[in-house]
Amino acid sequence: MERLNLSEKPAHSLQESAIHCARYANILHLVKDKVVLDIACGEGYGSALLMKAVAKRVVGVDISEESIERAKKLFGKYDVEYIVSDANTISERYGEDFFDRTKKDVRGIDV
Repeated sequence: MERLNLSEKPAHSLQESAIHCARYANILHLVKDKVVLDIACGEGYGSALLMKAVAKRVVGVDISEESIERAKKLFGKYDVEYIVSDANTISERYGEDFFDRTKKDVRGIDV
């Protein structure tokens, strides 16, 4: 599933939607006091979850202007910075060391 549209009846099964949301739930323990980048954030619900999990700052990025506008409308109260951009230009905008990096991925494997 590419995007979970929260403003319409889901086109995907509830099971598929739950799996999509679980991807964020599995990393919440990693974001406390971190500056987090959420690439391909879609409508921003995951970015908002990361912020609610006490991340220091969250930047949600998506190439779709429509999705970012919905993210701002639906989740603007969570102080997430939602921007229209692509993954290739983020380091130009923020620099290489702006976002915190984890030493392990969600499976516990060193990266």
